[in-house]
Amino acid sequence: MKILLISNHIMGYMEVPRQELENMGHDVHILYYCKWPLKFKYKSFGQRLISFLRKINGNSIKKKHREDTIKEFTSTKVYDKILVTHPQNLNSKTHKYLKSITKDYIVYLFDGLKKMPIQEHYIHFFDEVFSYEPADCKKHNLKFITNFIPTERFRNSDSKRNLFNISSKDVRYPKLRKLAEYCHHNNIPTRFILFSKKPLKTALFQVISCKINIQQIDQHLKHVTTFVDIQRPEQNGLSFRVFEAMGNEKKLITNNSHIKQYPFYNPTNIHVIDFNNLHIPEEFLATPYQKTEWNLYQKYTAKNWVQDILSLN
Repeated sequence: MKILLISNHIMGYMEVPRQELENMGHDVHILYYCKWPLKFKYKSFGQRLISFLRKINGNSIKKKHREDTIKEFTSTKVYDKILVTHPQNLNSKTHKYLKSITKDYIVYLFDGLKKMPIQEHYIHFFDEVFSYEPADCKKHNLKFITNFIPTERFRNSDSKRNLFNISSKDVRYPKLRKLAEYCHHNNIPTRFILFSKKPLKTALFQVISCKINIQQIDQHLKHVTTFVDIQRPEQNGLSFRVFEAMGNEKKLITNNSHIKQYPFYNPTNIHVIDFNNLHIPEEFLATPYQKTEWNLYQKYTAKNWVQDILSLN
């Protein structure tokens, strides 16, 4: 089966289902918006300004470049399946074209519609629309599917008892800072990395000015016992951090209480914090991770995810 994936790089996560598809024997092509040949760099401020004005019609110079490049890349091809993420990064003409060269045009929304409402303007192009946000699925009649386990590499690695988080300095920062202060006052070791474009003086975080990829994050994942996941105010669905924790058999601290509704929820492995009454039990940090039952674990693997979303079963 010939399959085309078009996606943001998303820290390398889409490479995992791509590999699974190739392992199944499918002919897989993948295009990333931020990589050659779709990557586009403005030649001047004037070109950037013209592109901004064209955005009003949904056809910036960048999107026109992607349209032309995709047509050239696929000019002699017909695909059985095309899977797109972040559909707002392509113009309407590109979506119509892609739909014309495949039997099944599918989109997975890596961001909820509250966080990225512009996606709603494009979902009508697709035969199937998947989302990990239960509220979006209910309101817009989308198909629900969680994110997938992106890595299992650090299950038995030599790790120290500490908490790990990596995130951008955004609306989550006040809560993350409150948690960092709590850990500092209670002598709980942390490794919190914060991406900030502006300089930030703090001893609570390792501040970085450039985002890092999944391979660089891996160097941190192997040395910690507990992941920290702070959800955005508009987010109810489960982030990739939840499934990274499951795959690597690390404990998880999160403020997303909706996780209790999922079948893999285990209070030995997952502690839900309330920022109005912040507390992390010593017993939670001290007790070992309990393995997820094998059949339940398989439900969240990248192989199962891509089989479900592309109807390959």
